[in-house]
Amino acid sequence: HASGFELSYENDYGGIFRDAIERRIIAVTTADPSKLEKCSTPHLTEEEIKSLFIKAYNLVMREKERLLEDTKEIVELLTDTTSLDEKIESVKNELEIISELARKLVKQNTKVLQEQDEYKKKHNDLNERYTKAKNELDELLTGKTYKLGQATKLQIFIKELEDAETILTNWSDEIWMLMVEKGIVHKDKSITFKFYNGKEIRVYSNEAILN
Repeated sequence: HASGFELSYENDYGGIFRDAIERRIIAVTTADPSKLEKCSTPHLTEEEIKSLFIKAYNLVMREKERLLEDTKEIVELLTDTTSLDEKIESVKNELEIISELARKLVKQNTKVLQEQDEYKKKHNDLNERYTKAKNELDELLTGKTYKLGQATKLQIFIKELEDAETILTNWSDEIWMLMVEKGIVHKDKSITFKFYNGKEIRVYSNEAILN
């Protein structure tokens, strides 16, 4: 059983089908029920999926060293957060400035008689600036967390790839779960496997195509 692995099925009506390897993969559609019998979703057995995956794996592993180099380069790009860190620091400084301006505005309002409509306008403007900057900071922090999370996944992928057999002759649950992110079953019963480093390969019964 390949827990955590996503297997999607194409159909004529845009329905997405998900499951892991079971005794038999059965499609559950999100398409209009009235159109179900017109859909041509393929059904694949466990052995068919395993056989196609082994073909995909063996083709990818012909370029193992290049795959390792490419993946390591991606990790370097993902872990270089210099630009993001500079933006994060800049927005944090902006938030501090806005907070200080708001504090001074409120303090001034308690000491000096001023037009309240004008005061409210200035206060609202500062609130809007703060909210905008806070949202930007949240997006930057989320982006940094995502990049580092992807880098960690790829570092695990690299380790598994370095230790993995170049040729797979028998099915391996470990390789399936640790190296493959998802698979898409096409109407012709071919499958596109996407590895965790982004490499995709579409496998037919007698051939395979690298993307």
